[in-house]
Amino acid sequence: MDSSESSYTYEPLPKGKYIRVLDLLPAELMESPVQLKLRAVLVQCPMASEDAYEALSYVWGTGDVAGLVYCGGKGIGVTANCLTALTYLRRRRKVRTLWVDAICINQAGPTEGKKPPSYTNERRLHPSEQGVDLAGRQEGPALVADAAARAPAVVARPSPLVLRP
Repeated sequence: MDSSESSYTYEPLPKGKYIRVLDLLPAELMESPVQLKLRAVLVQCPMASEDAYEALSYVWGTGDVAGLVYCGGKGIGVTANCLTALTYLRRRRKVRTLWVDAICINQAGPTEGKKPPSYTNERRLHPSEQGVDLAGRQEGPALVADAAARAPAVVARPSPLVLRP
C-alpha cells in the first residue's frame, strides 16, 4: 500500500453477537475505485431486512495485499482476487451488502483477527442470497464476472458465494 494513502481504522464492534457487513457502493464504470461502507449488524435469525447480506468466501491466489478498497475515503488493503471479486460484484445503481471475511473482520485487531468470536460461524446460516460455488474452477475472474452478472438468479447449491481455483 502506498504510504501516501490513509489507512482505515476499524470501529470496535458493539458488545453482543455483532458482525460487520460491507455495503458495496455502486459504480457506473468498472475502472472506478471500489468504495464501501462498513456497519455492524446483530447476528439473529431471522435477519432484519435492513441487515440482510450475501456472504463472499474465496480462496485463490496469494494472501499478499495487492490493492485498496475505500471506506470513507480511507484505504483497506486487499488481495488481488478480493479486489477483482468486489469490482465485478458491484452493481451499477444499487448497493450490494456483503460479508467478506478479509474486510469485515479487523485482521489487525487485538481480538478479531486472532480469534473471531465463536458465533461468527453463525454468519453462514444467515446470508439473504444463496451463492455460486466455483470450487475447482480455473477460470477465476471470468467466472466471477459471469456469476455476478446473473446473481442472485444463479444458485449452484445452498451456500455462500465461494470462489476457489
